[in-house]
Amino acid sequence: MRFELHVWGPGFGLPSIDPTCLGAIAYLRTCLPRDSWALVATSDSSLNPLNELPALKDDSTWVAGFANIIAHLRAENNVWDLDRDLTPSQAADCAAYSSFIQSRGRPLLDLHLYVSTENWTECTRPALADLLSWPSSWSIPHCLREKARKSSEHLGLSGLDVDTAQDEASDGGVGAQIPQSLKKSRQTVQALLGHDTKRSRFRLDAVITDLLAPLEESLGDKEWLVANKMASVDCLCLGYLALMRVRPRAPQPWLEEALDRRFPRLGEWARRRQQEFLGSGRSGKRKSTVGNEAQALPWQEAQRPEWTTIVNNIVVSVTEATPILRTWIVPTEARSNRAQQGGAEKVRKQVAVQQARQHQLWYSQVLTSSVTALTVSIVLAYNGYLRLPGFRSQPRSTRSFGEAGSILGI
Repeated sequence: MRFELHVWGPGFGLPSIDPTCLGAIAYLRTCLPRDSWALVATSDSSLNPLNELPALKDDSTWVAGFANIIAHLRAENNVWDLDRDLTPSQAADCAAYSSFIQSRGRPLLDLHLYVSTENWTECTRPALADLLSWPSSWSIPHCLREKARKSSEHLGLSGLDVDTAQDEASDGGVGAQIPQSLKKSRQTVQALLGHDTKRSRFRLDAVITDLLAPLEESLGDKEWLVANKMASVDCLCLGYLALMRVRPRAPQPWLEEALDRRFPRLGEWARRRQQEFLGSGRSGKRKSTVGNEAQALPWQEAQRPEWTTIVNNIVVSVTEATPILRTWIVPTEARSNRAQQGGAEKVRKQVAVQQARQHQLWYSQVLTSSVTALTVSIVLAYNGYLRLPGFRSQPRSTRSFGEAGSILGI
């Protein structure tokens, strides 16, 4: 078995909880023989050298990201390229729609699954709890939600995060001194869904329409988006649309309702393709429902991480949460671009990411060793087991008051 596709694990009744991972699964299932690849639910991007999912392992080579995986398969064998028969115009449409889906779809799914407090509490967080083991279950859900908040804040619908609104309302600091008449109201979920204000509803509808309307118009009465057969953009689109209809049903299913009611042709297409290429998911730790289509996926158990990897992940999580240390530990885009000058662009980027990841782990290990050594030295010196160079204990000076002191006992 040559290829291993590492993804975020199954959840929501799907083989993965990430849209690009679902797209990669659909792509590999379409173009590769079943016995030539394995699907591994690692659910922790830090376990591969590129620190990103989905990630494809080809012998000793790692490739991460939906577009990079497609480019790697295309370079290995032209038969594995679903876009090989596209005309120049169709290829341009395929690239444009892929970029459009990711730029519009990711913030919308983040808003639906992570920012919306009810959906996060009752749907997304339990799904992550099924996938992650300690210590990743402590840090990864929080990091994913913070990242989702940042990616969707430009939509202007942060009121879906009821926790934030409640925290600000109950703040007893400076905000409590501002008169109510001067405070800007924060919409709750009910307000955003149209119970209290239509303006928020229009804004939410506009964001949904901005993504789904062009896709339904492009699909029309055809079987696929840009050609008369499946292309890479169809796999990517399927991954995003499948996560709009999660199971069990989300407490606030506004995205699923919009897909089924306002864009029925697109919703029906997504439902049929999901059953054909993604199935009904695979069991996590707690649930054991397995669809026939999902059973056909070449699942392979993920290897348990070594204790050194667990320690490194704990250290990295702590350092990333520290503002000062984060500047030195977390690899930035500028550092990631420092790579070898020769070779192909794809190889150059992959080497850059691996170098940044190695530097991150190295800095974390040096920091841990230094702090540990300093702490042990201080404890030993304090208890007298370690005598520092040039350190001498000085006898306490005593004062004598002569015979009067002897009589008075001082």
